[in-house]
Amino acid sequence: MSSDGPESDRSRRLLVTGGRAPGTLEMIRLLHRAGHTVFLAESFRFPISRGSRGCRKVFRVPPPRQALEAFLESVRELAVAESIEVILPTCEEIFHLARGRERFELGCDLFAAPWQVLRDLHSKKNFIDRVREAGLDAPETVRVTEREELVEAVRQRSGGCVVKPEFSRFATRVLMNPLPEALGEIEIGSHRPWVVQERLEGKAHATWSVAHHGRVTAHGAYDIDFVAGGAAIHFSPLEHSGSRSWVETFVAATGFTGQIAFDFIDVPGRGPVAIECNPRLTSGIHLFGDDPGVCRAFFEPELSVRTPPTSRPSMLTIPMFLYGLPSVRSLGDLRRWSSIFLRGRDIVFRGSDPMPALLQGLSLAELACLAVRTRRGLVAASTWDIEYDGDED
Repeated sequence: MSSDGPESDRSRRLLVTGGRAPGTLEMIRLLHRAGHTVFLAESFRFPISRGSRGCRKVFRVPPPRQALEAFLESVRELAVAESIEVILPTCEEIFHLARGRERFELGCDLFAAPWQVLRDLHSKKNFIDRVREAGLDAPETVRVTEREELVEAVRQRSGGCVVKPEFSRFATRVLMNPLPEALGEIEIGSHRPWVVQERLEGKAHATWSVAHHGRVTAHGAYDIDFVAGGAAIHFSPLEHSGSRSWVETFVAATGFTGQIAFDFIDVPGRGPVAIECNPRLTSGIHLFGDDPGVCRAFFEPELSVRTPPTSRPSMLTIPMFLYGLPSVRSLGDLRRWSSIFLRGRDIVFRGSDPMPALLQGLSLAELACLAVRTRRGLVAASTWDIEYDGDED
């Protein structure tokens, strides 16, 4: 970890959006410890961050996917009423906020890239195009909007391919080397494009960074060991100079400002190859759970790159039981899981901030009810009301 100059002691009034994610809870706690006043806006009734001492106030706002205008106006009114200086989006509501950016420009800053930039990076195809424009390696990727195109694209890639919606999250609908009958069940069209991507073999890892005008101010990488529905639930810090250099090159080439995260495959003979981008907060912030100084990266464009202060892994304890333990297939797997579990730092529970852990049952119950109502799995239901799938209107 490195930094320039003394720690900034200027307190800011901040509005964080997207309080349902554990990463948002981590961010709120870090911002609070760094001396900032944090307000939270969320469309869920019982987000996991609701009971945190890091929140001065929690406001429930309309769901952006179903009521965009009401959502934007509600956030604007909150920003004015609470004299907010900076809005920090964390989940996919960032896309909706960026579309309404002009509403906030006179009163406060929205820490996010322009909407078109966010949309391009969220797209599984446009992102690959931006990577190649930056002179970086990328997997072969094609967009398809008709079933015949899809079948032909898969047929041509006998060496293996990955099929997924152009706009998606958590790998909830990813197909690996799909059979023809699986392709026949896909809902596809000009408004529901898919991509067929070269399948890469190698070790997966992910990164999370903060940047200002093409310059990285915080960066961390982590191994992906255990997942729940495509979302990582265990985060082990990783020193990876290759992907760090890749991120710095891409951020500089695009002039990006905001939070940005990538999924990489370390391909033998090719090095780290990015397959997807999330231009928002991700679980990489858990790598900084013991370092409130990372908050400077959001506000100080000239800060030297902040890196994780510890090698201790972090984890979501309940998902590690519900998803990680059932993935054990041998005694060796059990020993590895036990070792990882015993060394891990629980993300949700804090003795100094216990309410999120005590109230997470309410969060899970609300999510389970939504999953039943929308006929989705728990992971997919967690973004039902904030998802952005490339819609122009």
